[in-house]
Amino acid sequence: MHVGRQNREPREMTATQTFEVVGIGALLVQTVLPIALLIGLPWPRSRFPRAITVILVAWITYFFYTDLVYNPSGIASGIEQGLDSPEMKFDNNATAIALLLGWFYPMVSLCVFLLGRRIWQRHRSVPAENSAP
Repeated sequence: MHVGRQNREPREMTATQTFEVVGIGALLVQTVLPIALLIGLPWPRSRFPRAITVILVAWITYFFYTDLVYNPSGIASGIEQGLDSPEMKFDNNATAIALLLGWFYPMVSLCVFLLGRRIWQRHRSVPAENSAP
C-alpha cells in the first residue's frame, strides 16, 4: 500500500456541473461585463451615451450567450439528469426572454455602480470633521 500522493487522472466535468458554471457566466455577462466595458471603453466620452452603448453591447452579448452557450448546456444537463423533454425548457423561450429583457440587469448593474461611485467621490471629497473642540 502506497501512502502519499495518488496519481489520479483529472476528471471531466459533468454536464450538470458545466451548466452550473455556464449559469454563473450568464450572471457575470449581465452584471460585470457592463461595468468592465464602462471603465474600459474610451468612447463615447460623454457618460450617458457610453452607458447606453455599454447596455446595448451587454444585451447583445447576453442574447448570443443564451442562444449559443446557455441553452445547449441546459439541454445537455437535462439529458444527463434524465429529465423528460429538456429541450422544452431551453428553447426559443429562454432566447426570447434574453431578447426582451436582457437589457434590464446590465442597466441595474450600471446604475448601482454609477451611484456607488458618485457616493464614494462625494464622501471622499468631504473634509474630515474634528470631533475635539
